Amino acid sequence: MKKLLISWPLILVMLVGAGCAGYTPQVPMPGEDGGPIAWEEYYKDQFKAFRDDVPPPGAGASMAQLVAYDDALSSYNTKKTIGLVISVGLLGCSVLLLAGTMSQM
Repeated sequence: MKKLLISWPLILVMLVGAGCAGYTPQVPMPGEDGGPIAWEEYYKDQFKAFRDDVPPPGAGASMAQLVAYDDALSSYNTKKTIGLVISVGLLGCSVLLLAGTMSQM
């Protein structure tokens, strides 16, 4: 039983890591006449694949492209913050569970 309590966080981390690894972008870059929705889907896909390494649009970009980038960046940062809060909460629960288990020995 002791071995099971210690190894489940490691298994959880491995499953999450395997689910996040190896994603390649699926949405093609819209043309110059692409609307804001097409650009936003493109940038969301880029953030999903490359995380913080997505460059902002260039100086000659359209307004739709600039707004879509900002919206996708905001969405990405929100998801990243939620993920961090959940991870810290799960880690805290794991530590409390481990401490409770150790005190019963």
